[in-house]
Amino acid sequence: MRGFNSFIVLLVVTAAVYTALTCIEIEALNSRAGYYLPHNDANESHSKWRWSPDINEEFWKKHHRLEKDGEADQSPLNDTELLQMKQDIQKGQSENQLHELIQTRGLLQYPLCVGVVITCAWVWGKMKRKGGRILVLGSAVCEVIAFGFALYRGYFTSLGW
Repeated sequence: MRGFNSFIVLLVVTAAVYTALTCIEIEALNSRAGYYLPHNDANESHSKWRWSPDINEEFWKKHHRLEKDGEADQSPLNDTELLQMKQDIQKGQSENQLHELIQTRGLLQYPLCVGVVITCAWVWGKMKRKGGRILVLGSAVCEVIAFGFALYRGYFTSLGW
């Protein structure tokens, strides 16, 4: 039984590291995207998260530098416009990366965190060694924190499904 408990502890610690790294990556992308999460667009009734099209210079110039006749202004960008374009492109790319990450690994955190915490509680009662209990407790705390971020940032609800 000792080998089985060690294997379960290894799985629990691995899952905790995975969710912690996912949570950190989501928070880093969220920061670069201008704290986009939790996403709740009051202008849209269904609040569906749209892909940001502002991810290249051509698109940005076409839609942000229009002349009166509706054509794109072909003059060179001044320093302010260049800085604004770079910021908009960086933000748009970060929003799209964040969307992709939330849609895949972010949503996985909901069942993974709950499953690992339940497994930690089950293994805790069977563990005799102090080192194993510390690993299980640390993993459970890590999962609770990651689950809290998933709920607070609204990974699922931000997607507008």
